[in-house]
Amino acid sequence: KKDPKYKFGEAFLVLARCLQATGQDKDAEAAYREVLNHSSIAEARYNLALLLDKEGKTQPARVLMQQIVDDANLPGQPRFVRRRDAAHVSAAKAWLKDHPAS
Repeated sequence: KKDPKYKFGEAFLVLARCLQATGQDKDAEAAYREVLNHSSIAEARYNLALLLDKEGKTQPARVLMQQIVDDANLPGQPRFVRRRDAAHVSAAKAWLKDHPAS
């Protein structure tokens, strides 16, 4: 029996990337949310935030971007997590700078 949650939702993350790349944004959004039910991978939050922003949902996107930055600053973050998430943390900081709170 195969477990789709194997490796903390990696299968859903790959599916979400493919759906997003092919313009199936609603399905990609659902897949990213499924990833986030099992993991806090910054890539999933970042890409979900971009999809929400694209739909004009800037405030929920801002919340997700801020969560990425906040999680990166948690004490005791394992080094592999910091390395894995570094590019998305930087991108989230840049997005927040470009989209100031109103």
